[in-house]
Amino acid sequence: MGYYVPMKVDSTSSWFEVLREIFGRLAETSADTRLASFYERTARVRCLGNPEREGSLSIVGAIDFADPVTAATLSIERKHFQVCKEILQEEGDLSDIVQLVGRASLAETDKITLEVLRMIKDDFIQENGYSSYDK
Repeated sequence: MGYYVPMKVDSTSSWFEVLREIFGRLAETSADTRLASFYERTARVRCLGNPEREGSLSIVGAIDFADPVTAATLSIERKHFQVCKEILQEEGDLSDIVQLVGRASLAETDKITLEVLRMIKDDFIQENGYSSYDK
């Protein structure tokens, strides 16, 4: 059994200001990129050494809406929902094609899109906090 870890990130604004200060002095890449890579680390994983062990990392950011850093944080998080929405809109077109010619004759990219659609609908949208499977 792997671990299912929720992580609350408090004071994201202060942390981001420190990152900006450090990267400004080092003349390195944008702190926005670092903030994005931090939030994008959330995932469900299979543990090394034993693929039957699964775990996850969920990040919940606490932000102050009066702070300018909030705009950067929200823009990062909203990108995921926009991509999901675009993929879900492709479902109608692809389902018509599948009914006409069958799934086997689709291009590989369309097959991947259908699999991503299935995962979004079955694993993300229909997630149930009371189900033993989704806990």
